[in-house]
Amino acid sequence: MKRVLQSLVVASLIVVGLALMGIALRAQGMDGGVALAAPENGSEAPVAVDKRGPDYPWYAGWKLTYQIRITNTAAITLTDVIITDTLPPDMLFVSASHSPVLLPGQVVWYQAALPPDQSVLLRLEVRSVSNARGWVTNTVEVEALGMVVTDTARTLLVAAPTATPTHTPTRTATPTVTSTPTHTPTETPTETPTITPTPTETPGPHPGQITAFVWHDVDGNGFDDVGEQPLAGVDVAVYEGGLNATLAGAGRGLQGGAQVGMCTTGADGSCVIADLPPGPYTVVVDPPAGYEPTTAGVQIVELNMLQNLWVLFGLRRVWWPGFLPLIMKGPLG
Repeated sequence: MKRVLQSLVVASLIVVGLALMGIALRAQGMDGGVALAAPENGSEAPVAVDKRGPDYPWYAGWKLTYQIRITNTAAITLTDVIITDTLPPDMLFVSASHSPVLLPGQVVWYQAALPPDQSVLLRLEVRSVSNARGWVTNTVEVEALGMVVTDTARTLLVAAPTATPTHTPTRTATPTVTSTPTHTPTETPTETPTITPTPTETPGPHPGQITAFVWHDVDGNGFDDVGEQPLAGVDVAVYEGGLNATLAGAGRGLQGGAQVGMCTTGADGSCVIADLPPGPYTVVVDPPAGYEPTTAGVQIVELNMLQNLWVLFGLRRVWWPGFLPLIMKGPLG
């Protein structure tokens, strides 16, 4: 019995020794396998992309709106972010926010700067051909720091309802009354004055306008969801040129660029800064007391000739502002 116990102990020690040897070999990469390595710093995607369209059947031939939300998940300000939306063959471009560049089958945005934990919401409006049927997939790619992140939105296209023709009654023709012609006297011709030509002005840059839209982002997800209402009385300012890429927050600590306009949103949540020449601009929202932005509060855009450029801002309620410092301070200060 003693020998059996000794044999078991020895066998256990051998198994433990072999296991430790195997661990050591794997750590040194000597067992013919691939040595495990920790992921490199910065290997995670610097942005999060969320694209949404209708989650219910949509009539073919009708306008369809996609929302694309890009969030900076890195610890630094991202610059030169490129967003590319590839349209399905049965989709046609209609309009978009944030002044994209149109390429064959693609819509491309350029985001000059996106601070950490900030997001930007893009709106894309397309129209499908009338005979399109079934599922269509729309893909967006976001390139930042040399990495590409994608997301897709699938929409089911169905036949649009056909209107029932209505019978239009035929009207009975009304007899025409023939009038007796009257003699018209001949006028004496008068001398035509000579018109001095006005010199033609040299055309300048065609102005455009920036339309800001602000909505109450109740759930704080950065999307203009069904049921969420526009916000009135919110100030939006426009500065010329692109501001410093290290900007953060909702327009505080601005550097460079003269202010070229300001407007306050109306009942529909929008306001317009008009008569702007083409070029880069920085649009800044000033949240009212008790609100904070759910999208980037500072957005750099490029305005083209005769363009109405939409910039979207989401704001959510900050419940009990100032209440937490009172709790931390305590009754005795």
